[in-house]
Amino acid sequence: EKKKIVDKYDQYYRIIGVDEKTSRKQIKLTHWILTHTSANPGQDKLKRVNIAYTNIMDPDKVLHYRNAVASVNKSRNELAAKLQLEWQRELEQSDLRLREA
Repeated sequence: EKKKIVDKYDQYYRIIGVDEKTSRKQIKLTHWILTHTSANPGQDKLKRVNIAYTNIMDPDKVLHYRNAVASVNKSRNELAAKLQLEWQRELEQSDLRLREA
């Protein structure tokens, strides 16, 4: 579930053309440019931009997103550490078998 939240918010940031470190002022300006220029490609794009903007400008939703990112990253790091430990053990066992042979 947290991975879905992260993916959804990553998509929101891509739609607006900013990242999570972009200032609120710059996000507002970018949103205004996207929604008030003749370059606006249509209602579907405008709807997606507005949904993305609404979500990334809501402090509670952004906090939820950042917590999800932290949780996903923690899970990935724990998995990577576990896999590295297993790989190291297998390597050590292989080395012992070679020495015994």
